[in-house]
Amino acid sequence: MTHLNEVLEKYPSSIFTRDSDSTIAKKWEVELKLLNEVRSVLESISGITDYRVQNGTVLDLIGKNLKQPRNGMDDFRYKIFLSIARQKRKSKGDIFSMNEIGSQILAGIGTLYEIKELCYGGVPMLLDATYTLNGEYPLSGSTKRPATIEVIFTGSIDELPVVPEFNQAIAQIRPGGVKAIIRYRFEMSTLGGRLYGESIRTPYLDGSWSLNGFTLLSGEKVKIRPYEIAFGIGGLEGGIPRAPKIGDTGLQNEIYRKLVEIRSDSNGNRYFQTTVKQGEMMGYGINEIGLFDEDGELLYLKTFPSKDKDHLIVYDFVIKEEFQ
Repeated sequence: MTHLNEVLEKYPSSIFTRDSDSTIAKKWEVELKLLNEVRSVLESISGITDYRVQNGTVLDLIGKNLKQPRNGMDDFRYKIFLSIARQKRKSKGDIFSMNEIGSQILAGIGTLYEIKELCYGGVPMLLDATYTLNGEYPLSGSTKRPATIEVIFTGSIDELPVVPEFNQAIAQIRPGGVKAIIRYRFEMSTLGGRLYGESIRTPYLDGSWSLNGFTLLSGEKVKIRPYEIAFGIGGLEGGIPRAPKIGDTGLQNEIYRKLVEIRSDSNGNRYFQTTVKQGEMMGYGINEIGLFDEDGELLYLKTFPSKDKDHLIVYDFVIKEEFQ
């Protein structure tokens, strides 16, 4: 609240009188009553546009102003989408803005990510057997592609959450004409699940296994040679991951299979991996994964918290081969 004396002190005493009975003082006394009343009203509603402290109907009104419908969301999720809508208006579509918005959305989750700008040169591509025709490169004779940004999340499959709000935000704030790839890299180990069949055979010729080429003997270790990776949606019991059992012969509810890629690093470690693209397994909550040999026999099974798949994201599943 502003007092009359504070206003009168702003007038130079050499020209105006500061007497409370003067004409200027009487004029300001009337004006201040109105101005203070207006100020009081403005202060009382100053927090009404702050979606972080509001709920219910007030949030709906804020969303209407931001053109962000609730669509059945609870207050907590709705506040996240209001944050996205508000930031979209200020975003320039650059990587800095995306990082700022992403950090706000993921605050408190503890998820780390990186945003990369993918640049492709005009070096000619030749069909020299070094490329796989998997749809990632157009057959235009060049590696040049539309401007692309890639957001990469990496972590343990048991701990890394999928955040749909982040996926939607990046898709909405990316610059026009720029493609966005949102990639989750789920890492796991053969020690984190259960091994089956020939993957647990003895490392010596005892007559208990056949020479079918599905395993490799390396010293005292038996390395597996999986052929396919299978995905399923039956890996939960009572909302928590089901422990794989000795008698399992496959996934509880298999929905998809892909060929496995076997990769080795400089230390000799082997990794079994595959990529699930945007258009694959949309709408499913993946919560079990298995490795199978060329005859369809189960080699490895693991369950984990559900990873919901939509059309915006790419999943990389990486299984590291480890021994006891």
